[in-house]
Amino acid sequence: MKLQPKALLFDSGQTLNYPRTGHWYIPPNFVTFFRDDLGRSNSKARIRTAFAQANTYWDTHQKVDTEQQEYEHFKAYYTAFFRSLEYTQISDRLLSELAHDAVFNDQKYVFFDEVCAKLPQLAKRYRLGIISDAWPSLERVFINQQLRENFSSFVISSQVGVCKPDPRMYKRALEDLQLCPADVIFVDDNPRNLEGAYALGIQSVLIDRSCHIPAGFLKIYGLISRLRQSGRAPKLDLKTIWRNPGPFPRIGSLDDLENILAQ
Repeated sequence: MKLQPKALLFDSGQTLNYPRTGHWYIPPNFVTFFRDDLGRSNSKARIRTAFAQANTYWDTHQKVDTEQQEYEHFKAYYTAFFRSLEYTQISDRLLSELAHDAVFNDQKYVFFDEVCAKLPQLAKRYRLGIISDAWPSLERVFINQQLRENFSSFVISSQVGVCKPDPRMYKRALEDLQLCPADVIFVDDNPRNLEGAYALGIQSVLIDRSCHIPAGFLKIYGLISRLRQSGRAPKLDLKTIWRNPGPFPRIGSLDDLENILAQ
C-alpha cells in the first residue's frame, strides 16, 4: 500500500538520537566515575540491578513539566540508585552534579548521521512532530541543535503524564497537527509503541538502525498482532497473514523512509 501522509511523527531516542555514553542514565561527564569508581567495588550485574531498581522511581513520578523539576527528580533518582548499591560515599554535591549533567548537558545525546540534514528536507514536504518518552530537557537539546524549528508538534511523555503506547500521547500530536490518523505516519524503534499508534489508525513504520530485530520476529509479531485483533476480523486468513512480514514496514534510516514514501 502506498503511504501518502501529510505529516510524519518521530520517536526521539534510538530513532533520531542516542545516548553519547551508551546509557540513558550515565551522563557524559561521569563515564569514568561509573566505570572506575563504582566499577571497582561493584559487578556490572549489580550496577545493572541498581539501575533497574532506581528506574521504578519514574513509575510514581511520571509528571515532570519543567527542567528544574526534572533536575530535582534526577537527584532523587540517583539517590535511589546509590541506595540500591549501598554506596556510602554519596554527597549532596555529587547528586547535584550528576543531576545537572543529566539534565543540562546538551552533549548527552548524539544525533544519527543523516538526521540533521534530512529533517529540514522532510519539513519542506510534510508537517513533522515528535512523540517521545522523555523529559522537558529534550526540547532544549533540539532547540540548541537548531532542529526544533522543523517540528509543528513536540509531545514529551513527562509533560503529558503518560508514556507510549498510551493513546493520549498520539492524540496530543494529532490535535497539534489538526490531522486525522490516516494522514499521519509514526516512526519508532519499538514495535509496542507502533502498535499503540496503529490501533488508532496511524500508519506506522519500524526503524531498526542496528538491524538487531530478526525478520522472523517481525513476521511472528505481525501474526500475533493480527490474531489479537481477530475479534474484529472473524474471517482471518492465516496464510495471508504469514506472508506479511509484520504490520509495519521496516527501515534502517531516514533515507530509507524517503525511499518508501517515494514508492
